[in-house]
Amino acid sequence: MYITEISGIKMQCAHSKSIFMYTLVCLTFLFCHKSYAQINSNKGYEYSIAQEESTIARGLAQEKDEDLKDPSFIRWSGDYRLRGLAQAKIFNNSSEILDDLSHRLKLKGSFSPNDDIQAYFSVNFYGQLGGSPRGLNGLEFETLDLNQSSHQLQLLNAYAEWDLWDGLFLYFGRQKMSWTNEALFSENLDDNRPYSFDGLVFYYSDSILNFKLGALRVGDWQRQNDEELDPTEDTFFLSIELNGYLDLLENAQIFYLRTLRDSFEDADLGLSFEAGSFNRLGVSLNGETSNLFYTFDYINLSGDLNNGSSVSANMGHLKLGVKWGKEKNFKTSLIGHIDSGDKDSTTEISETYKPLYYNHHKYAGLMDLLAWGNLTYYGLALNYLPGQKQSLGLQFLSFARTTRDAGVSSIDYLGFDQNFITEEIMQNASGVTDKSLGFEIDLVYKKEYNSNAFIEFIAGAFLPGNYFEGYGRNKTIYSARITTGFSF
Repeated sequence: MYITEISGIKMQCAHSKSIFMYTLVCLTFLFCHKSYAQINSNKGYEYSIAQEESTIARGLAQEKDEDLKDPSFIRWSGDYRLRGLAQAKIFNNSSEILDDLSHRLKLKGSFSPNDDIQAYFSVNFYGQLGGSPRGLNGLEFETLDLNQSSHQLQLLNAYAEWDLWDGLFLYFGRQKMSWTNEALFSENLDDNRPYSFDGLVFYYSDSILNFKLGALRVGDWQRQNDEELDPTEDTFFLSIELNGYLDLLENAQIFYLRTLRDSFEDADLGLSFEAGSFNRLGVSLNGETSNLFYTFDYINLSGDLNNGSSVSANMGHLKLGVKWGKEKNFKTSLIGHIDSGDKDSTTEISETYKPLYYNHHKYAGLMDLLAWGNLTYYGLALNYLPGQKQSLGLQFLSFARTTRDAGVSSIDYLGFDQNFITEEIMQNASGVTDKSLGFEIDLVYKKEYNSNAFIEFIAGAFLPGNYFEGYGRNKTIYSARITTGFSF
C-alpha cells in the first residue's frame, strides 16, 4: 500500500527533483528492508503482509462465528425464477395451444439460538403472470388473495436441527426431504410449489453410515360430521445408507415405511380414501467410476384395506450409462422402468403401484405428461457437457401400459392434461386393449452464470400410441419451456 502511495506522489511530482530523489530513496529502503526481512526471518523478522491478512481473516471469522451464535442474527438467502410454458395439442380434428407464464420467489432464513440448535424457515410465493388482482372491469383493484390458484403464498419450511450427540441429530417441524435417487421422497424443486413434510426425524451420520428414523404426518383432513373421527394419514420409516464404500457402489440405501390411513371422502375436493395400512420395502443404489455410472431403485408395496381388499404392487427403475470422449464429457445411458398394474382376474387385490413423493419431472419424460402407476418405459439418453456450466441433453422414451386391464396415471401439470388425459382415459373406461402409450422426445439445454444465475430450455414432442388413439388422441403434442432465474 505504501509503495502505491509513493508511486502516486512520484507520478504527480515528476518535475520536482527533490520529490523524485525522496521517492527513489524510499523505494530503495523498502526493497532492502523486504530482502533483509526474508534473509533474516530466523532473527525475529517473521511479520509479513500475509501474516497480517491471516490475522485479519481469523478475526473476521471469529466475529462471524459470534454473530452466528447470536439469536438475533439471521442468515438470509433465496432464489427467484421466471418460467414460460406452452403446449400445442391437436386431436379430434381440433387444435389448442395452452400457455402459462409464472414466477416463483423463495425466501430462506436460518439462525442459531444456541450452539446445539439450528433453526430454518422459508416461504414460497408462486404467481401466474396475468392472474391480476384487478376487478372484472379492469379498472378497479381488489385485494390480492394469496391463497387463490393464480397466486399462492406458502410456508415451505419451518424446522429445527438439534445436535443431540456426536453425529446424532433431531429434525422436527415442516422440513425438506430428498432420498437417494429421489424415487420415494423428493422436494420436487422443479414444481412451482415444492414439497415439504411435517414430522420428526432422528438422523445419524458418520463418514460411511447414515441412519434415519422418523414419523411424518402427510394428511390431516377436516371431519365431515360429528360422528366421524378426525381422519389422518401418518408414515413411519427406517432408512439405512452406506456412503462412499466403493466407487462402483457410491451410495446404497435400504428402507422400510409403514403408513396408517383413516378413511376420508370429500365430494367437493374430489378425494376419497379407504382406511388401511401399507408397507413399503425398498432399496436404492447408485455408483460412478471414471467410465461408468448407474442408478437402481426397487420398491415393494403391500397392505390391507378395511373393506377386505389388499394391495400388492412393485416398481423397478434402472439407468445404466457410460462416459466417453477425451474429457469424458459425453454420456450415453439406457433407461428402463416397470411398475405393476391391476388385472381383472384379481379384483380383490389392487396391483397398481402407487408412488409416494418421487421426483415426477426427473422420471417418465420432461414433458410431465405421464406418471408412475401401471407404466412401463425404456429409452436412450445422450448428454454433452461442453463446459463446467453448460449441459445439453437429448432423450428418447417409449411408453406402454404394464397391464391391458388398468388405465394410466397423469401428473396433470397446471391442469394442462385435463383435455388430453381425461378421467375416462385414466380409468380405461372404454376397455381399450392395446398397451402402447406413445413415444416422447426431449431436448434440454442449461447454462449457468457465475453459479447464481441460470437459463434452461426444454422442448418436447409426444407421439400418442394406439391406446390414446382409441380415445381420439392421435396427433402429436408439442411443448416448449424456458426457465431463467438467480439466487441470492
